[in-house]
Amino acid sequence: MNIKITADSTCDLSGALLQEWNISLMPMHILMGEESYLDGVSIRPADVFAHVQNGGKMPKSAAPNLVEYTDFLAPFARDYDAVIHINVGSKFSSCFQNARLAAQEFGNVYVVDSENICTGQGYLVLQAAKWAADGLPPKNISMRLQGLAKRVELSFVLNQLDYMAKSGRCSGVLAFGANILAKLFAVGVEGMLGSQSVLYTNAVILYHKVNIVGIL
Repeated sequence: MNIKITADSTCDLSGALLQEWNISLMPMHILMGEESYLDGVSIRPADVFAHVQNGGKMPKSAAPNLVEYTDFLAPFARDYDAVIHINVGSKFSSCFQNARLAAQEFGNVYVVDSENICTGQGYLVLQAAKWAADGLPPKNISMRLQGLAKRVELSFVLNQLDYMAKSGRCSGVLAFGANILAKLFAVGVEGMLGSQSVLYTNAVILYHKVNIVGIL
């Protein structure tokens, strides 16, 4: 069975992995001033960082709408036996809701809430691609992903909190104190990322880890 794996661009997979596993991404909208860009297409993280460092306001992100998801999924639904799309966590964005509505236009598209972001989401995307390569049916893969999503925990360590403070994810006092004391901070995903905030921290991630709770 020929299964296509797709995901939101928030999964942070490298170009090499996307090519190796034939994974296609739905780009998020990045809003900078009055301009709207497509994540990974018309704008890159370095562009966002440069914008803020040069005095620009923190950008915001916006989910693709129903029509955009429908247009994105349509050719894959036509050319493949099944499509499995893994969204950024529904707590962080309306992507999952929009993609699920779009999937109703097709009879062979499965939409999965990763309940995560960045490499936490990326882990599920890669696992889906591997299961598809192993020949598992799409409904089975979808069910496995839903169970796995509840056991994936993402954490990371930042070298500074300046941009976390600029995006409202921590206080300016905390960021100032952290810089003075040269402290490193371990951050968990839950509750740290707002649905309308751009999904870049612009801090150096010194270490990140994806934990899987339980036995696969």
